[in-house]
Amino acid sequence: VEFWLIWIAVDLVGVPLLWRTIEAVRAVADDIVVVVAPGSEPELPADVRVAYDPATGQGPLVGVLAGLEAVRHDSVIVVGGDMPWLRPEVLRLMLATLDEAAGAIALEVDAQAQQLPLVVRRDAALEATRRLTGSGERRLGALLDALQVTTIAEVDWRAIDPEADTVRDVDTLEDLGSRSL
Repeated sequence: VEFWLIWIAVDLVGVPLLWRTIEAVRAVADDIVVVVAPGSEPELPADVRVAYDPATGQGPLVGVLAGLEAVRHDSVIVVGGDMPWLRPEVLRLMLATLDEAAGAIALEVDAQAQQLPLVVRRDAALEATRRLTGSGERRLGALLDALQVTTIAEVDWRAIDPEADTVRDVDTLEDLGSRSL
């Protein structure tokens, strides 16, 4: 299983959220690729590989394409670098749910497929992402529209993660709330 994520540089108490995200999925991943902006040289754990976005500000789908081109495994976990509370047990459930019929596995929240975390079949996702970005598409949601997505019912994954930590990200300091890292 490959793991890669979009890098977001946020430090909290001297520890990048990205590192917390990496540690949260390390139990599930055997290869980690972090997609970064062109020219970035982030400090990362020694076993983490870097893939570069081809241009700054092109949108998340372009970053997904850079990551998919760098990975080597058929099953790929896509997460954001600002998701420090990911639950490995939920990611394992997503991987176990991926079968030959599905191009992607997403978590359901309020009857909607969430964009992240996402588990995809590399070849199907790579083909769809190349086609989408080639036509000018930049939204991550377009990838879900293009793939055969199987969702895991909220009641099922929430049995493992009752606080829904796996779908929480940190865009502002307020997003941290009272949660500890």
